[in-house]
Amino acid sequence: MLKEPGVKINSSRFLSVCIPTYDMNGLGHIFLKESFDILTKQTFKDFDVVVSDYSKTDLVKKLCVEYQDWLDINYFKNLDATGGMSANTNNAIRHATGKILKILFQDDFLYDEKSLQTTVENFNLTKDHWLVSACEHSKDGKTFFRPFYPKYNPKIHLGNNTISSPSVLTIKNENPLLFDVNLKWLTDCDYYKRCYERFGEPKILNQITVVNRIGAHQITHTEANEVVRQKEYEYILKKHHEKLNGKVQLQNVTLVSVSGINPKGAIKALEISMSGINFYQALLIAHEKPTNLNPKITFKQCGPDDLKSRDPKNTNDYSRFMAYRLGDFIESEFALIVHNNAFVLRPEKWDNEFLKYDYLGAPWPRNVHFTNAGQNVRVGNGGFSLRSQKMLNALNVLKLPFTDNHTGYFHEDGIICVYYRDELENYGIRYAPVGLAAKFSLEKNCEESDYQPFGFHNNKKAIPKLFWLKRFLKNLF
Repeated sequence: MLKEPGVKINSSRFLSVCIPTYDMNGLGHIFLKESFDILTKQTFKDFDVVVSDYSKTDLVKKLCVEYQDWLDINYFKNLDATGGMSANTNNAIRHATGKILKILFQDDFLYDEKSLQTTVENFNLTKDHWLVSACEHSKDGKTFFRPFYPKYNPKIHLGNNTISSPSVLTIKNENPLLFDVNLKWLTDCDYYKRCYERFGEPKILNQITVVNRIGAHQITHTEANEVVRQKEYEYILKKHHEKLNGKVQLQNVTLVSVSGINPKGAIKALEISMSGINFYQALLIAHEKPTNLNPKITFKQCGPDDLKSRDPKNTNDYSRFMAYRLGDFIESEFALIVHNNAFVLRPEKWDNEFLKYDYLGAPWPRNVHFTNAGQNVRVGNGGFSLRSQKMLNALNVLKLPFTDNHTGYFHEDGIICVYYRDELENYGIRYAPVGLAAKFSLEKNCEESDYQPFGFHNNKKAIPKLFWLKRFLKNLF
């Protein structure tokens, strides 16, 4: 029977499927119909469907009426002026009476007819408070790709979502947590963090039970612009402040150093850069793991064909690796590259503006580097540089070969910033402006140079006074 707003459900169902709905630019009821069709075929029958509808039209309500003979649907019009997916999901949770609640966003759908059966069989009401399952992804609702297996990580609230969307989530209906209505982009990540703080790690179900539909309709693309993301990130930092230890939080950035010969200098650069910043990961890539490696540094072994040259003056192998292979080792959204004489000097000088670009490195002087078309390239140096995932993978995606562009120099920053500048900009790669690059790092002295930058590459003028003495005393005591 279809319920109207304000009507409390009297149900003895074991499971409630909670579906928050809205117009979704005319797609909402179409996606919901596909989800309903799969729900009607479930082998597990002891469930109802709770729909919280924030639509401006009656298309979702009409669809619920159409399916009420095949599904136990409890429809509630969401009159909460707050709006948003968080408030809408909360409305569904509040009205659900099943012993366990299966969250299912309206554009997502169950993987097969045994999805609910599998979930119920693996949810122990005595021991479990929240369960997350594996999922697939789809663009058209028919073909699936990129299976995803969840795991919890302690920094998940900062945007490193290793669980997936709330559609993989099932919770015990015993004073259940609600989603934070102040959040859109990070609402799931924050929810998982609070579940962990209250109940401990989730029950992991490494069986695929859900398909996440991806496309232009997602909130990630329609509402979570740069302003929203930055605002929410700062909100999360304040909300969980007591656990951040006063350090700069860069949980979407991997600190990485690559060394094919002697990793001692790379380790030093990582340790110095880590001292005032919490990164997603501090990563050393080399042929062999050094003995007594700092436990805060993750080691990944490069391939036998990587970094083969033992001549420190031959940087071709290093350049090839940085331009074409580094992306295979980076899990986060960005990578900050450091090495022996290139690292963070002033963590307090970090600026979130840095993350608006795909490539950021110290500026070069005027009239030194030119593209084939005659453009004077100013940004920039790769020794200490910040690169997005898009940049890390761009040369492979575009199938651009390793080249010296007839200059005799195979430097990777030349390849990325000069030789293939036009191709990469046409692909959508964004290079930081000179002024911001100067605040980020100092390599060559330029008219725009900032001599108190965030980091540097091989320019002693950037190093603060007493820097090495202070570091020595810190390590001593």
